[in-house]
Amino acid sequence: ILAGIAAFDAGGTLADHPALSALFEEGGDAASRLAHGFSRIVAAGLAEAPLAHVPLRHFTDSVISTLLLAQSGQVTLSLAAIAGEALRTVPPPATVTFGTCASWEHVLGGTARAELVECGTCGERDAKLRRRGLALAPGSVIRRDGSRQALVIHEAEGCLVSLRLQRRQARAGPAREYELATGR
Repeated sequence: ILAGIAAFDAGGTLADHPALSALFEEGGDAASRLAHGFSRIVAAGLAEAPLAHVPLRHFTDSVISTLLLAQSGQVTLSLAAIAGEALRTVPPPATVTFGTCASWEHVLGGTARAELVECGTCGERDAKLRRRGLALAPGSVIRRDGSRQALVIHEAEGCLVSLRLQRRQARAGPAREYELATGR
């Protein structure tokens, strides 16, 4: 997988890297096995040394937490968790951002009501946004071109946990933000 991340950073499609692409196969169990294996190893290490620190980049706020598992150049592999209870306390999103990443996300646990928002005319002052509802559950795989597709999570039951692969596009231009209601 680490070799696949490095090779994927050099170019090509995800399908060109079988060990990496297996993590994002609909109905496959490679992503779950990776996450469970990682968790067992970390938990065992922390049990042996309870004051230890896992030396991986991480982020958390009241809603989302991420843990970077691997990175090579413009490609990252991380675990992400969205706390459903905390998500209910924040206002619904008024805007959507289209950025410079392609991403693949494999849901490992939890369920959510989400929406895939597609930008038909990104780059213009006003965008024509198409919205499609999604029900996320373990095994769901979402593939997105971030320059024209965004994932909006509206509500999650419990904790929505996913394995996320992202590849930033070197010359993709600026991120663009539009109002969900109007496309302005």
